[in-house]
Amino acid sequence: MKLLPFAVVDKGGMPHVRVDVKDGAVQLFSPEEISAMRQATKDAATITSLTVDFILNKPTAAALPYGISDGMFNVSIRAIDDSLFEVAAMNGDTHLSGEDFDQRVMEYFIKLIQRNDDRDITDDAHAQGKLRREGESAKRVLSSQH
Repeated sequence: MKLLPFAVVDKGGMPHVRVDVKDGAVQLFSPEEISAMRQATKDAATITSLTVDFILNKPTAAALPYGISDGMFNVSIRAIDDSLFEVAAMNGDTHLSGEDFDQRVMEYFIKLIQRNDDRDITDDAHAQGKLRREGESAKRVLSSQH
């Protein structure tokens, strides 16, 4: 089962990231090209007079401002100074919780399994239990990274 929208492949003895883009086309990126993309992002910010100390990876950046617990969904605005994260403001919604998030993750991966593996696990309690445990585990890892 494919869990990521890319694959790491060998090209001439060097690792490259293979990405399927629109219309079935495939693009390969070397580590240097990916690093250059990050630098281009920093340069674009500098041109607009923003100060960039560092760039967070997307999963870390996405996980930082959100907290998803069993009973509430939290959003926070954080200030970063010398790698110290300070919460500037936060708010939450008691009607949206970790259970809602878990359910959406389950629905997404069940559809992905159906599409990629031509396997229907909607009536397979064992497979769904395993999928739910893995999803909850991934959520805890993302929530605890910062």
